[in-house]
Amino acid sequence: MKWELIKKSLITTIALGAVGLSVSAQEDPLLNVTNNIVSTDQIDVDGLFNKPKQVSEADKIQHLRRQLEQKHEQMMRKKVEDMRLEEERKIARKLQKALSGQLKAMDSVSSTQSAVQKVEVKAPAPKEDKPNKFSLSGGFMSYSGEQEVDASLNIKAAFETDVSSNFAVGMSVRYVSVEMQQNNNFQILNPYSTGYYGNGYYNGYNQFGVNNTGFNNFNQNYKFNSFAFTVHSKYYFTKESRIRPYLGAGLNYNRGTMKNDDNQDNQQYYSVYGIQTRDVSVNNLGASVLAGGEVMFNDMFAFDLYVQYDRSFTSSVEDELNDTTNERVLKNLARDLEESNVFSINAGVSFFF
Repeated sequence: MKWELIKKSLITTIALGAVGLSVSAQEDPLLNVTNNIVSTDQIDVDGLFNKPKQVSEADKIQHLRRQLEQKHEQMMRKKVEDMRLEEERKIARKLQKALSGQLKAMDSVSSTQSAVQKVEVKAPAPKEDKPNKFSLSGGFMSYSGEQEVDASLNIKAAFETDVSSNFAVGMSVRYVSVEMQQNNNFQILNPYSTGYYGNGYYNGYNQFGVNNTGFNNFNQNYKFNSFAFTVHSKYYFTKESRIRPYLGAGLNYNRGTMKNDDNQDNQQYYSVYGIQTRDVSVNNLGASVLAGGEVMFNDMFAFDLYVQYDRSFTSSVEDELNDTTNERVLKNLARDLEESNVFSINAGVSFFF
């Protein structure tokens, strides 16, 4: 029974193989050619044949090494990241512990100790305002005009008060003394002489036989003393710094006396020639301008340095017909000084209060 089945199977297999051979013999020749072309090796555009590159053992080892290096690098990065996270956790734990300790310490402080204490802060004492000033100054003074002379004494006292942060007004009094000498050639008459023609101007002799008329040539000494009363104003560029520059202007009333100097040289002419008039009074109005600066030592004292220009614009000196010769000389000298340009350089100290 078994042998019959085996035989049937062999017969069936042989029949199927014969049928397959007949079918393959009947396939299309064009399809076979196409399959052959498709399955051929690659040819580039230039018609060159590129043989596939064969992978060598060295290439395989290199590829394997790169894979190992990549895995190693990934493992190192992971390890570094783990270490960083661990350090951050340690720091966080330390901070948490420190903060919890501080909170416990703060909770243990009693309410009286933790209460806010009032601290009294004393405000700085305001700077005491000193708007008034008294100053004393003096210096070199020169008269420039018909008479070029320098003053032998020039001293000024002034009072000043602030009217704003930059402006001040005040008043001052100044004393000036000028000494000068002039060569005079004029006729001097002794009132006790009697002339040949009865008028005493020619060939006059006194009872002692001394000729006391005629023209005489001698040096005469003169002195001019004056007081100047001034009201002035000043503009200070700043009063916040240690150095305080300023400009000022004022109006002056001047009153003085021009006289023959009472010295030994002049006494002989007073006694012998009988000079009647020895002084002339003058007064006038004028103006002045000044510029300078104060250097503060402290809030009470300062050093003052300034230059000043004065000029009179009125005069009280007038010639009269009955003026004596000496009186005319005195008036001329006084008028020359009144019309002069007066320059001075002054220094002094100031007291603030």
